[in-house]
Amino acid sequence: MDSMPDPNELRLAANGRFAANALDEALPLYSLAVEVARKRMDHQQEQHPPDLNAQEPDLVIHLCNRSACFYKMDMYEEACGDAEEAVSLCGERNSTALLKSLFRLARAQIATKDYSSAMGNIKRAISLCEEQLEISTKDDCKSNNQLSLQMKEFAKLAAISQREQKLSAANTESSPEDIKSIKLEPRTPSIKEFSRPTKFSDAYRPLGEGNFSTVVICQHKITMESFALKIIEKEECKKLAKRQHPNVFNEVAMERRILTQGRLPRHVNIIQSYHSMQDYGNLYFLMELHQEHGDLWNKIRYRNCMVGCHSSLIRTYVYELLSALEHCHNHGIVHRDIKPENVLLSERGGHVILIDFGTAKDLIVTDLNGPEFVGTPDFMSPEAVRELKGGNGCDFTADLWALGVLLYQLYAGALPFESQRYALVSDYLHFSAYLG
Repeated sequence: MDSMPDPNELRLAANGRFAANALDEALPLYSLAVEVARKRMDHQQEQHPPDLNAQEPDLVIHLCNRSACFYKMDMYEEACGDAEEAVSLCGERNSTALLKSLFRLARAQIATKDYSSAMGNIKRAISLCEEQLEISTKDDCKSNNQLSLQMKEFAKLAAISQREQKLSAANTESSPEDIKSIKLEPRTPSIKEFSRPTKFSDAYRPLGEGNFSTVVICQHKITMESFALKIIEKEECKKLAKRQHPNVFNEVAMERRILTQGRLPRHVNIIQSYHSMQDYGNLYFLMELHQEHGDLWNKIRYRNCMVGCHSSLIRTYVYELLSALEHCHNHGIVHRDIKPENVLLSERGGHVILIDFGTAKDLIVTDLNGPEFVGTPDFMSPEAVRELKGGNGCDFTADLWALGVLLYQLYAGALPFESQRYALVSDYLHFSAYLG
């Protein structure tokens, strides 16, 4: 037992990471503290019979801390489990640790919509506080003040529970068990309502992958509807923001605003996003699924060679892309990343669907607009490149330039301009000097 780390030192280290919101680092430390404290408690009980009048074991405080970490990570079932064990270890002792355990448990039960159990634990805690106030002396001001504050916190928790229960009852008609289609739900669904393969399963086949996001197929567990689920890893976004891509959070917010918050009305040739969700680790966009025909990039390739496609298809593709772009431009949105990889072919006969609005520019609501030098260099317009020399930036014509490059690629099976490894000194990025 002496070779084990001190659980209290582990707890203090975990508290530091918790305070810094580094929950992924705090949780393993809390878990190790729980494991060591549990082994020490078991060892002590083997040596001496348990004394019901003794102070509750140290394991209680470690379980409470890990429960708080689980709660902040949206892992409510796990938070309930730790808090329940902490309450049971306290037994009938009327102690500060028991009040803390009951608070953790009631809060987690509210999150899991177990309102009756939460209210029962809140009432128990308030009764314990009242009992302690009755037996405490008037001279013990510090203890009395602490008990009064705890009673106020439990009263707040009771009010939250009652409010959440009323809201839940008001939405009973749209509970997951009753809905016919998640697409039309006014409420925001939980990501737990969907099944999807994990990275470690044999069925994991991502539809697409980016620097900080992955697109997979998911299915609603009740309606059995299938969707494309874009998973954006928060931790990867943070790393990119520090390292090389400071505008990454604005890009995520821009795509959410355009596709799921009504900034851009529905259009048949633009990807439809039904809901945005999140948990501790990820953001999620629930979008319509177009799986069968892939994207335009695969359409214009044959045996890993760029070959373009038939002129009869090109006319249809360009007409529909023009329709999508006209819709965007009429509502003040510049896409800024038109390229074959961002054009899907739909399930309904291979019509085009424009996707990926992260680097879009909003000419009306401008707070999320990033730098002008964005997109894919091979498709960037001269005015986008001129930002390097203090230009005025791009407007709708940037999309028309990119569409022209795409049109050339569809016909010729090659690009009109190429940037070697996207280097800023490439010949392509000097073209604005002689194009006027």
